[in-house]
Amino acid sequence: MKEKVFVGSADLYDERIYVDTRSGVGVDLVLNKIDPLLCKMASSTYMDGFGFQDIKQELAIIAIDGIRSYNPDKKVKMSTFLHIHLRNKLISKLRSENKMSN
Repeated sequence: MKEKVFVGSADLYDERIYVDTRSGVGVDLVLNKIDPLLCKMASSTYMDGFGFQDIKQELAIIAIDGIRSYNPDKKVKMSTFLHIHLRNKLISKLRSENKMSN
């Protein structure tokens, strides 16, 4: 399987940020920029045995995976891509958790 890597500049809200997922450059800037989104999603999500910080950390891991998967050729801002990516992956995770509990 091909390793997911993103290297380049990406539009994040009203900024252009250089990101290199191989070295980690810029990933912290992206996570800081989307922190309000992560907090909002974490505060409105319930997962059995998880606290707010645990859920936020899970979302950050999903976001890092999304940064690696980002493709600027699709002509969409990284911020928009990450909003959709986080929502979809969180829904999948919650469905999986519910299936396991049933």
